[in-house]
Amino acid sequence: MQELPLALQQSSRAARATWLSAHEAAIRRFGDGRRAYEFAREVLRRGFDRVGDHWEERRPGPMDEAPAGRSIERVTPHPTSRPGSPGRHRR
Repeated sequence: MQELPLALQQSSRAARATWLSAHEAAIRRFGDGRRAYEFAREVLRRGFDRVGDHWEERRPGPMDEAPAGRSIERVTPHPTSRPGSPGRHRR
């Protein structure tokens, strides 16, 4: 087993597993080195926050949730915005 960074050694099993799987995939893609380490750290940061000397799973905050009862509506152009429609000025 590869040696984990100290902060990960003191973190949850989920944080360690996330970093290890990302690091192994990065080694296959980029080779062993700093680039693989940084890739694994960025993957870890998507779901965990560094708190002191360890990583904790990120809890969803108010900005992570969509507003209740709202959906994305499809926006269609106004009929006069099409080329050649009566509402456009031609030059």
